[in-house]
Amino acid sequence: MKDDHNFIRVMKGVSNSEAYQAMKLEGNRNLEVKIRFSDFYDCLLTYKPLWKRNIPKGNPSEDYYLEVLVSPNDLLLFNVRSSEAYQVRVRSIDENGIYQDSSDTYAINCDVDLIEMALE
Repeated sequence: MKDDHNFIRVMKGVSNSEAYQAMKLEGNRNLEVKIRFSDFYDCLLTYKPLWKRNIPKGNPSEDYYLEVLVSPNDLLLFNVRSSEAYQVRVRSIDENGIYQDSSDTYAINCDVDLIEMALE
């Protein structure tokens, strides 16, 4: 089901100013928030092949995922360590209504503090 065209299609639909539903997945806790990519967006557009990934220093046990619903059928899934998103991939709803990985994983090194919390 993985498809690089799917990643490009989803990324073309992402906006720096639109408010998105997001979920921070950390251990047994899930925190639902509304976000805007804002200044994070410019960094996100600099994604690279996974082999160029630079994993941030920090304790892997403090890693978490950030899921951002960017369309009714697609979400971006970020791996985060030490306030830095270091990889991203797309998950799309399959024919059974379950989110599955639907793109390759890409390297990014973007400060998640650049993401704004939306009040909408």
